[in-house]
Amino acid sequence: ISERIQSEKKLEYSERRYRLLFNNANDAIFVQHILAEGHYSDFIEVNQVACNLLGYNQDTLCKHSMLDYARPDALHHLSSQASRPSSEVQQLFETVLLHADGHQIPVEVSSHTFELMGQPTVLSIVRDITERKQSMEALRRSLEGTVQAMGRVVEARDAYTAGHERRG
Repeated sequence: ISERIQSEKKLEYSERRYRLLFNNANDAIFVQHILAEGHYSDFIEVNQVACNLLGYNQDTLCKHSMLDYARPDALHHLSSQASRPSSEVQQLFETVLLHADGHQIPVEVSSHTFELMGQPTVLSIVRDITERKQSMEALRRSLEGTVQAMGRVVEARDAYTAGHERRG
């Protein structure tokens, strides 16, 4: 009987450790099975960050799959992953997910396909990259402005070259 109690305690500890790691991740985590013909099951597990990211509670999210929240341009990434369920597949891609209130969330998805209890499964870790996208756009605009300003300076300093460029 003491061996059984020890086994139960080990199992309980393992479950608690898993829950702590899963629910304290900084990124959204979605888990779902791959069904026949490249279709996905509803989520079998999501963490609280996933709920916060998409604006739904866990019960609602677990009645849907990633396809219900992804823009159509992401479907080819998800479909290609589902078409190879027997081997371990890893993918990293960017897409846009839709929040409950309708706004679009640019995200980076890191997905890994593996077998869980004999069934092909996808673990997707999803990071909100809204700030990264905004920073990149601000940098792009700044660089464009710098290039344009440099062009005006060169044009103002070298009237001969600038005149030829305007005529050409």
